[in-house]
Amino acid sequence: MTAGTATTWFARPVRTPALAADAVPVLCLPYAGGGASAFRGWAEAFAPQVDIRPVQLPGRESRWAEEPVIDPAALAAAISETVTGDYLIYGHSMGARLGYETVRSLAATGGPLPRRLVIGGSPPPDLRLDGDLKDLSRRSDEEMITRLARLGGMPQEVLDSAELIELLLPAIRADFTWIDDYRWEPGPALPVPVTAVCGRRDGVCLPWTGIGWARHSAPGFRLRTMPGGHFFLHEQFGLLGGLLRAEAADTVAPASAVRPGEVHLVLADLDTIDDRELAGLADQLAPEEHDRAARFVDQRDSRRFTARRGIAREVLSRFGSRYSRAPFPTGVNGKPELHDGPQVSWSHRDGRLLLAVAATPLGVDHETEHSLPDTTQLAASILHPDELIRLADVPEQWRSRELLRAWTAKEAVLKCTGQGLTVEPTSLGLQQQDQHAGIIGADDHRQPAVLQVTSVPAGLRVPAPEVVVVQLRTGPGALATEHMFHDWSADEWAASADERTGERR
Repeated sequence: MTAGTATTWFARPVRTPALAADAVPVLCLPYAGGGASAFRGWAEAFAPQVDIRPVQLPGRESRWAEEPVIDPAALAAAISETVTGDYLIYGHSMGARLGYETVRSLAATGGPLPRRLVIGGSPPPDLRLDGDLKDLSRRSDEEMITRLARLGGMPQEVLDSAELIELLLPAIRADFTWIDDYRWEPGPALPVPVTAVCGRRDGVCLPWTGIGWARHSAPGFRLRTMPGGHFFLHEQFGLLGGLLRAEAADTVAPASAVRPGEVHLVLADLDTIDDRELAGLADQLAPEEHDRAARFVDQRDSRRFTARRGIAREVLSRFGSRYSRAPFPTGVNGKPELHDGPQVSWSHRDGRLLLAVAATPLGVDHETEHSLPDTTQLAASILHPDELIRLADVPEQWRSRELLRAWTAKEAVLKCTGQGLTVEPTSLGLQQQDQHAGIIGADDHRQPAVLQVTSVPAGLRVPAPEVVVVQLRTGPGALATEHMFHDWSADEWAASADERTGERR
């Protein structure tokens, strides 16, 4: 273990708050350069339901005498020695990546796993940092401090004190060296659920980047957004405290309203829904949908159809929209066109349902990743001439993936318009804002891509000119929307069968 006993890893609050008998410990991991004081006041504010235990990393505050080393295995060992029973981990920025690697280490050694890993302001571990934090350890002391100050991570009293900056610099530089040298090693998804919390103005990790954490949690994933930038843990202290209390009590409820500027998403595995749940979902279907389900030759297809239509109604009911046992109004091309309240779009592939709800029209598509036998023919049938030119810059081994992501994006746009397959795909042009080579353009397919609609055929109205493409564990997903994500659940299915049948009765 890194220098220090197991107990030196956990700071004691100045005033020990009175805690409830069932208070859940939350181990808090700081951002780069930070110490346990980054969570000052949390213990008193979040009691009695939550037992805040800030983690004190080596080389700062009460551990000044030690080398500032980031060691997930040592932290995992300290947790194994000192933590018993249920607990959560919250890590912010660098602390999120440290939390991820610590849980990996605990899983590998048979240590006590947290009930949930909550991460704040951090891209998923398979993505490199971008923006003001990119390659920060390679910069001068002055530029490092300037960039951190721009993000809001350096209090004015520190900026005004050359002595304080000099004291903090070793830990800051050591932390960012660990971040810059970090290389994700592919492996199984974490055996614990993950909640990602993203600031809506965070240039380091916007919500569509935070969704990438869904690739790293086997039991389930949730996304929540906060007003503010990268250091929303200070800006939105009350909101974050409420979220942690709800996570600790395992009482997180789906949002009950769709506000302007939000997109709510659900990713469900239709094949895991049992007979009891399926019966409850079937109870929501319109008579003609029951007839259609009965006409499927394959029983699996019938179950999937029933599940996705029932789930769509359940999700819409959360937002005050009532379509129980009534057919969905549709446009001339079959897309759901709800006349009032929230709008919905869904996509289903190989037993997986991706469903989106927003206040305004949107489109969503989800594909299963697979190799394409003839990329030349497919490219000619779906790509705009400008996209074909950019495809020439894509290495041959990546073209299947690039074309699949491009097709996913176009499907989302065409669903948003309500035109669907009546539009010739080659007449619709998309381009990434930052002019990368290729169609989608990310150097790494796991990177989210934000595209603009650049060419549309005559008479086609595109309600949302922006398309966000993200890589899910099962393949690419895309949303055509001018808004950002707010609430995302990748649990198998968010509510229990008992709760749903109880609500109906």
